[in-house]
Amino acid sequence: MRGKVWLGFLALIVLLWTICLHALWSSMSVREVFVELGHYVVPSTITMTDMRTELNEVREETLAYILKGNVISEGKTSKERLEELYRELKASAAEHLEHEIVVGPKAREDAEELANLSEKLILASTEITELKDRGAGADELVETMDKGFHPLFVPLRERLGELIGEHQEELSAAEARVHDEHDRNIKLIPIVGILATLIALVIAFSVDRLFVRYKREQRRAEEGLRSSEAKWRSITENSPDIVMLVGADGSILFINRTTGGLTRKEVIGTCVYDYIPDKYKSRVKECHERVLKTGNPDQYETDYQTIEGEMLHFEARVGPVRQSGKIVGITISTRDISQRKKMEKALEKKSYALKERVKELDCLYGVSRLVEKENISLEEILKVRLISFPPPGGTQR
Repeated sequence: MRGKVWLGFLALIVLLWTICLHALWSSMSVREVFVELGHYVVPSTITMTDMRTELNEVREETLAYILKGNVISEGKTSKERLEELYRELKASAAEHLEHEIVVGPKAREDAEELANLSEKLILASTEITELKDRGAGADELVETMDKGFHPLFVPLRERLGELIGEHQEELSAAEARVHDEHDRNIKLIPIVGILATLIALVIAFSVDRLFVRYKREQRRAEEGLRSSEAKWRSITENSPDIVMLVGADGSILFINRTTGGLTRKEVIGTCVYDYIPDKYKSRVKECHERVLKTGNPDQYETDYQTIEGEMLHFEARVGPVRQSGKIVGITISTRDISQRKKMEKALEKKSYALKERVKELDCLYGVSRLVEKENISLEEILKVRLISFPPPGGTQR
């Protein structure tokens, strides 16, 4: 079950990363489209549109100059207006050429062609105005217009129209590309939402089953411990030892008797380590963990100071509690060995005193043997006595 849960989480993570990568790729594609439009297509379209407008104005002003001459209108003469249009047309052609140089060889060739035609057109228009100023007739001016100006004007206007049309097609293609990307995202979002929902439902169902199984096993373990507690209560009520049933988390589930002025009600439910002195706590925890892990019995000794200040000594034997083949807790059989410790100390003192008396008797026996010998003086006997007889405290001089 845990494997299925992890697999579900992995699938959800992969799906989320897929969404992120697709969104990143989509945004980069759209950004690329807008970069291309902003750097190449749109500026070129604008400059060529300006050139076409200026080209038509040059033609109109040139025809007006043929008909009316250098007249003043809105504070400017016709020649001044034409010269201003020439400058604007040259500036637009130069701007277009400068921009198209970085686009590519084909765009550069087209821009150079437009610039050359624009320059020739300006020269043709200038020639017509000069002929008008020299007094040429209308027939000569119209003939010059048809042979020198229109052969440049028509190709230039058509070429501008073709290039503007190509750029408009690129704009339409970019717009279609953006719309396609948008439509693809619109279609993908519901699919991804449905998949994410299904995966989330599978994960939720798996987690719910896992939680239910965990609670069921925990309930069985608690029931087993309570059953063990009932059996133990009947067995341990008359035991001279303090017997505890402790859960895997260290909580005391059962205790047959207490010491130190505590009651069973106060102890049950608390942590067993609360009653272990700090100097023994780590050693006791390690012992309990070993039993829970290996299932092998173990033991340790501890001290406990009562509320009245009396120091008690305990010997604890630890064993595993199994339920359905699993170790779910431990039993601790604690025996009060305070009286035994006192007896051991008293016995140790008496043993020490007895050893000292034995040494004294051995020394007296040695002196008595010396007295029985002939030809030995009292001074020599006392000298041997000072060497052999143990002084107070048991250290031989």
